[in-house]
Amino acid sequence: NGNIASDYPDFLIKTSPTTFFILETKGREDLDDVRKIKRLASWCADVNAAQSDYTYTPLYIKQEDWDRKRGDIKTFVDVVQLLVV
Repeated sequence: NGNIASDYPDFLIKTSPTTFFILETKGREDLDDVRKIKRLASWCADVNAAQSDYTYTPLYIKQEDWDRKRGDIKTFVDVVQLLVV
């Protein structure tokens, strides 16, 4: 019916006791993927606005983008700078 019933992120990355990154990876993009990524970004913004104890940041990477950018990635900070939704 066009709704996203349930979705589980590929990775939840905790970089400090209060900082989390939610990483979605895609090898092949489906029609629903754009909506899922927008919903993930919206969810993170909503949660961050509703509380200040934790920070959630969405990250999204397609396989072809990873293949193209991975030579520039040396640390997780590089990943974040290249992939923040």
